[in-house]
Amino acid sequence: MTVRLIGPRARRWIGSLVLFLVTLGMAGGAAAQPSVWYYAVQEGENPWSITRRYFKDGLRYWQPLVERNGIERPRFIPPGTVVAIPASWLRVVPSRATVEAVRGQVSIVDEGVRRAAASGADLAGGERVVTGDRSSALIRFANGTKLLVTQSSEVALDRLSGFDNTLMVDASVRLLRGRIEAETGSGGSLDSLDVRSPVALSAVRGTSFRIGADAERDRLEVLEGRVDIQAQGVTRRIGSGRGTLARAGAAPEPQRRLLPPPELAGAGALLERLPLQLQVVPNADAVAYRVQVAPTNAFDVLLVDALAPGPGLRIGDLDDGTYALRLRAVDRDGIEGRDLDTLLEIDARPAPPLLIEPPADGRSRVQPPRFRWAEVEGASGYRFRLEPGLTRGFMVDLAAEGGFVAPADLPVGTHRWRVATIDAAGERGPFSDLQVFEQLDPPPVIDGAPELEAADEPTVRWPDAGPGYRYRVQIARDGAFEDVVLDEVVEANTAAFDAAAGSAVFIRVAVIEPDGFEGPFGAVNRVDVPASRWWPLVLAPFLLLLLL
Repeated sequence: MTVRLIGPRARRWIGSLVLFLVTLGMAGGAAAQPSVWYYAVQEGENPWSITRRYFKDGLRYWQPLVERNGIERPRFIPPGTVVAIPASWLRVVPSRATVEAVRGQVSIVDEGVRRAAASGADLAGGERVVTGDRSSALIRFANGTKLLVTQSSEVALDRLSGFDNTLMVDASVRLLRGRIEAETGSGGSLDSLDVRSPVALSAVRGTSFRIGADAERDRLEVLEGRVDIQAQGVTRRIGSGRGTLARAGAAPEPQRRLLPPPELAGAGALLERLPLQLQVVPNADAVAYRVQVAPTNAFDVLLVDALAPGPGLRIGDLDDGTYALRLRAVDRDGIEGRDLDTLLEIDARPAPPLLIEPPADGRSRVQPPRFRWAEVEGASGYRFRLEPGLTRGFMVDLAAEGGFVAPADLPVGTHRWRVATIDAAGERGPFSDLQVFEQLDPPPVIDGAPELEAADEPTVRWPDAGPGYRYRVQIARDGAFEDVVLDEVVEANTAAFDAAAGSAVFIRVAVIEPDGFEGPFGAVNRVDVPASRWWPLVLAPFLLLLLL
């Protein structure tokens, strides 16, 4: 199988507008005539100087150069004149590449010897570059071509050559497994990059593309330019923004349009919560999404390179800061779509506390309301904010404690609040999600003194709170309620208790709302249990004995 990628990116590093147009046109037709260099003559150059600088075999080709290009005045060629030079006339010399950036576990294998790759490592050809999990390496050729080797991939540099005194590179690499993302350089019209895999051969000229390979198939995605792909006697032209699947032993599938860039949902590319997770608007044609995060929009190294089914995309643990974000949708055959490139802002630390009271969508019957949250380890304080609503709202910084009492009663109705953490350096983190609660009127408080009713056993009755209310009643022998004789919930506003005649007890009552909310205890009241009315009869026999 042979795939030829032809695109508009081939352009000369020097020359006039005429040269640019000629080069652009020839790059588009490079499949028909791939071995001609279109060179813009510089000031002071002539056929002899060009021959000495670029050609092999001395001055053998100066006369063919003049004849091929119809040069009428060889001693004076106007600067910017474009001449066509067959590649076979040029001196071929070894070229080199550089490992420009490394992330994670990357190795270079050269003649069976493995060493750790480092930024700036020189490659002369014959080496293999191997990336581990969550690792990447950027290889740059002399003509500026960038080859990003993504995680869990292996690429062999089979050939690195070029043309003497030019930036043009003729290279051949093998993608043994994994994925590469490439953007070709602009050394000249003879730039060539062959990418071989277990399934296909891709001959690349002036384009931007991605290839994923395994033993059974190649996935090819062209971002710029066009592709002529041929296998099993079938040739298909794949346009810009399209991709194809090449299966082993079969003709390439018809081109398909790459899925459009995903759309971010929610807060977009601002992450203020741990764990870090992006939300995308689901695409019915996508089975997964690839998320890539890099330090800069050059995407020289990948801090994150992950696939997820969506719509939630976890991106691991990254420090707060600004990053370059790239997202794309993946179709059912693993062909990856067009990129969404944007900035990613992470401001998730220090993490906000967990809000406890009032609970989400809960109720507060206390006035002024009390707010409580879990303390964050290492926090020096918190910033509490009541959002404007029924009141104007307010914000206050607090010491390192997990609670706050509003400075005044709040109107009955719905309110919203949130809290941010302040770390030891005084840096404030993001606010928590808004927590909504409903402020209700406080339940009735039983402060009135209960009445002691005459009965076989002491019984007290307190003011009735109304239909549907229950009561918690506590009766103790002491005002501190350490010696409790009764603690129970009753349906009616009355309770019997056991106490010695002539003693005193202390009583307090809390009202329980119909929904089960228990209000605060009311006032503590003392009740004196009268002495028995029959005590003279009990003493009568003893008095008679004294009189006899």
